[in-house]
Amino acid sequence: MVGARGCPYDCSFCGAAVSANPDVTIRTRDPANIIAEMEELHALHDVTAFRFLDDLFLGHERFIRRCMAAFAEVGVGSRYVWDATGRINLLARADYALLDALAGNGCREVALGIESGSERMHGCLGKRVRPALTRDMVRRLTSRGIDVKGYFILGLPTEMPAELETTVRHVHELWDLTENAPGSFRASVFEFRPYPDNPEWHTLVELARAQHERILGW
Repeated sequence: MVGARGCPYDCSFCGAAVSANPDVTIRTRDPANIIAEMEELHALHDVTAFRFLDDLFLGHERFIRRCMAAFAEVGVGSRYVWDATGRINLLARADYALLDALAGNGCREVALGIESGSERMHGCLGKRVRPALTRDMVRRLTSRGIDVKGYFILGLPTEMPAELETTVRHVHELWDLTENAPGSFRASVFEFRPYPDNPEWHTLVELARAQHERILGW
């Protein structure tokens, strides 16, 4: 399912970066419309588990609160489970009541773009997070029985071998942190690929052009 389109953030590697999509506004569905689709899919196909494929379903606090209030009103959590993507720095600002509402309304897993264990790389990527914040967020979610899937990228531009090792240690640290928690942590790791028109793409193109001119002596 899709509950919202667009992303307000500008992560340098992402094709959904706001700077790469200046004409795309944030568009959210009415929570009642989302619930109606759930009900229809359940009635037609007995579906009880849903995945929100939004760039960032749990990325706008006002929208999250509207959805959780609507879900609670009709008892979504007693009938269905669902998972979605979230933003670490936004969820870190959420109060305990909102995180409890996620768990109570059927959220079984949140996917978080952690990307790296290196603070320097987080700064380069525009993530606005630090490893300590990630640890706290993973702990807060898994303690409520919500699983966390962490996305990581290896081979980022300018990433040094020691920073790559830091990322690997961070993954193990998060595994250990949640070993006895009601929720679990899993890692999904990708090799860096520059997508056309995102900030990292333009940086690499300019770097390649400069090197080409230097070699040719232009």
